[in-house]
Amino acid sequence: MTCNCEKKEDNQENCMCEEKHEYLDDLKRLQAEFENFIKRSEKEKKYYIEYGVCEFMGKLVDLFDDLDRAMKIVRETGSGEMVQGLEMVYNNFKEILEKEGVKEIVANGCLLDPNLHEVLEVIEGKENYIIEELQKGYMFKDRLLRTAKVRVGKGENNEL
Repeated sequence: MTCNCEKKEDNQENCMCEEKHEYLDDLKRLQAEFENFIKRSEKEKKYYIEYGVCEFMGKLVDLFDDLDRAMKIVRETGSGEMVQGLEMVYNNFKEILEKEGVKEIVANGCLLDPNLHEVLEVIEGKENYIIEELQKGYMFKDRLLRTAKVRVGKGENNEL
């Protein structure tokens, strides 16, 4: 809405018209700021929820590794029924992690990726290739939960 108040006697009307436009501009600006605040708040809320889930998944992965170590011991020393029961629990746990988006990082025999693999030792072997995985690494959706701890070849006595 535009005012065409150009006469001197319409000065008061002109001032009111300008004031009205200032208020409308302020209102529009405040409305836009509030909408941006809402969007920013939703984005932050989503981030903190994902962060909390990531932290929790990291703890579950540690527990899963403990179960994996226990499985190796039970397979060597336990009775058939104990092994079978523990394998059921292990497989169910693994399936749940996979369904929730947790993936194991492939390491053995792969080219070293410093974003996914943490080098604990450098030994003879094919240069920059992972010779042995010491601890599994995991991703949760697109986030790194834990790097894989590995031994890497240094390239001496080339291409072992």
